Amino acid sequence: MDLILRDFELATQFHLAHRVFRAFIDVHGDVDVFLVAPKGSGTSLRRMFLQGRGLNSSYAIFQDAGIPHAYLEGQNVEIMANSDNVLRGGLTPKHIDVPELLKHVKCEPVVPAIILGIPSGNRAEQVFMTPAADFELRMISLEAGASTKLAINTTDIFFVYTGQVFVTEVAQNEHQGLGVDGTSAGFNGAVTLERETGEAFMAEAGASLNIKTANGAIVFRATVPGA
Repeated sequence: MDLILRDFELATQFHLAHRVFRAFIDVHGDVDVFLVAPKGSGTSLRRMFLQGRGLNSSYAIFQDAGIPHAYLEGQNVEIMANSDNVLRGGLTPKHIDVPELLKHVKCEPVVPAIILGIPSGNRAEQVFMTPAADFELRMISLEAGASTKLAINTTDIFFVYTGQVFVTEVAQNEHQGLGVDGTSAGFNGAVTLERETGEAFMAEAGASLNIKTANGAIVFRATVPGA
């Protein structure tokens, strides 16, 4: 699909391109090649050939370093390696560091595979396996009235995607969680934290957590492989 929009501003071009792309996805499913070629946009990559992929709930993909990608719509949870070199490729009006971009971008074909979560050993938790050695994303799904216990082997961050959870730590040593305002929030003994949609907490290595919900919840966990 080659969509050429010559007489519109950049923002309008991509708004219309998105609508056409969305309509194509609805009819034909995933798009093998999506060509973005804005005229006069100032982009360093004059033509981008992108593969369109629609992800259903609980689906994931892995993007290696140097691979251009763009989100068109919807919500997603993204986890990435510690880095200070997130570079723009010209699909938005944000600043583009052309020399740095060309230094890191990989101009080679990639077929992004859909990743499905697999059981982690905890019946409520699924892990999304990727080649990354320094991070891993897991999803904890709890039905109404359910609870789950987790042993924490690294410093993990938990994000409540939907619902409300009550988190209790019972451990021999003192640990702390991270409050939503960035302050220390007591994981000490049998203290319980309450977290709702959009809020997060942190657990340190050695902690033993009990997470429960009254009405059901989905919690994402950022950790490392093998934890």
